[in-house]
Amino acid sequence: MLQNHKAIRLVVLAVIVALTISLNIPPSQKSQRSLCSNMDDVGSCDSNSAISLPNLSAFGYELFSHVANTTSEPNVLLSPFSIASALALVLAGATPDSTCQSEIQSALSVSSHSQIPALSQQILHSSSDTNPDGGGGDESVQLTSANGLWIAKSIMQSYTKVAQHVHGAKVSPLPETFAPIDAYITAKTNGMIENMLEGPIDPLTKAVLINAVYFKGAWKTKFDLDKSEEGIFKSNNGGEPRKAMFMKSTRRMKVATHVKELGQANIISLEYGKSMNVDESIGVISPEYRNNMNEDKSTDDSDFSAIFLLPPENTSDSLSNVFSSLAILSKSTDGTSLGDILEKTMNYERVQLLLPRFRISYGTESLKSPLQSMGIQAAFAGDNNFLRMSEDPEVYLDDVLHKATMDVTEEGTVAAAATAGIMRSRSMPSPPIDMIFDRPFGMVVVHTPSMTPLFVARVNDPDFI
Repeated sequence: MLQNHKAIRLVVLAVIVALTISLNIPPSQKSQRSLCSNMDDVGSCDSNSAISLPNLSAFGYELFSHVANTTSEPNVLLSPFSIASALALVLAGATPDSTCQSEIQSALSVSSHSQIPALSQQILHSSSDTNPDGGGGDESVQLTSANGLWIAKSIMQSYTKVAQHVHGAKVSPLPETFAPIDAYITAKTNGMIENMLEGPIDPLTKAVLINAVYFKGAWKTKFDLDKSEEGIFKSNNGGEPRKAMFMKSTRRMKVATHVKELGQANIISLEYGKSMNVDESIGVISPEYRNNMNEDKSTDDSDFSAIFLLPPENTSDSLSNVFSSLAILSKSTDGTSLGDILEKTMNYERVQLLLPRFRISYGTESLKSPLQSMGIQAAFAGDNNFLRMSEDPEVYLDDVLHKATMDVTEEGTVAAAATAGIMRSRSMPSPPIDMIFDRPFGMVVVHTPSMTPLFVARVNDPDFI
């Protein structure tokens, strides 16, 4: 039996390598050893690259909790996926066996910077698999992630090779102003992130490390535009109730109520993917979709979904408790994960859903303080921390900047985010369950197989669209 398992693993690894070569995508950590052997400076690669893919849930939810608890902004929107990708570029330049390296690895729960691009490849492949015909404008899910690196002459060639070949980064000379870098971000986010970085670049800046993520997901079951209705969204911060357009649907959905592990929140999951036909008047689903709603959950669910979390009370503390519970659950050591909780608690039930059509934006904001609170401290201090990046012992991570925006409409979700690391020298039935999101709520866009949070949002005072 053990030999069979080993044989299967070898076959799987061989298929992954073959796909990597045939699709001409940046090599992951699984092929990193051969990559390192071709480099001028073998020491610039990690010698103990792990094959296992990382779980970014703990990092994502803890960071979001730190930001949400310390900002005065009513809405918070982060892309843990983008932030981790940018930090992986930072980690690639960290001095081996340094405190700086171990702190970033601990925060990201990785043993090598190359694990993040490997995870990225898996997630991007899921997006491609969702659109088997490929190309065109009818894709049900589009996800892109791009890395860029702008460097001064003092940045080592061995580091730029790792950035290019392991992280797929576009490498360019450091300009005098942020204009070309900002243009790159705007292009890679389909115009959704603009004016993130402006003005001249400080002469002490040695590198600008960029990750830009763009996500467009069509609901597997779209909302009927004609059923959208005007309603009132009630704030939890003392603000006046506001008019909003609510998307409305009554059908079978994946839902759970009063989930204790998530602060007694009610949760609902909406899948992204190829459109399915639903007759909402009688709750009848097309035959090809019916199997996707079996209560034994033995079906092949979508690889991308949005999880909406409605706190038990309309208070800021109640909503904060939901996100704190997410952070605690993501770091659980008893083997219980968010995926496990959703699998155990969520069932397909007939639901009447009212969800506001909204837009939120966040940033440009610094993540330096939240990241320091999570234990990433040495990277911001200088002193021989980035000797894989530069021979200058005073190169340090000056700041990590983040900007994100999201639109949620009857069609689906469009979201984008960018992260910049500045390096200086230094889901006849019973009655429907009411799920009325007419007050602040949370939202997580996840890559379901890995439960990687692509976007996490606190929707408290959005712009309604």
